[in-house]
Amino acid sequence: MIQEKPPASVMILVGIPGSGKSTFAKKYQELYKERNYQIITQDVLGSRNKCLDKMHELLENGKSVIIDRCNVTVEQRDWWIQAAMYHNVNLIQCVVLEVDDQEAIAQIELR
Repeated sequence: MIQEKPPASVMILVGIPGSGKSTFAKKYQELYKERNYQIITQDVLGSRNKCLDKMHELLENGKSVIIDRCNVTVEQRDWWIQAAMYHNVNLIQCVVLEVDDQEAIAQIELR
C-alpha cells in the first residue's frame, strides 16, 4: 500500500530570546517525524533572507518547516506567511511562547 505524504505546513514560532523556541522546535520535530518538519533558524543561517531562501527551497521539495526566530511583530511574521501562501501551504500555524523576563534571562545565561 502506498502511503501518501501529508501536505507541507509552516509553523512560525514567536517569542523573546530565551523563551524556549529552539527547544520547542526540536521536540515538535521529533514528535511529528512523519510530517518531516525542517527547522529554519537565523542563529544558524545568519539572516532573514537566507532563512527565506531556505524556506522556499524546502517547501518546493514538499517539506514542512518550523521558523525559529523571534518574529515578535506582525511585519516579521508576514514574511513567512506570504512565502507559505506563495507555495499554497494549507496549514500555517503561529505558536507564541510566553515567558517572564527573569526566566528568559536565566535561560540565556545557561547557554
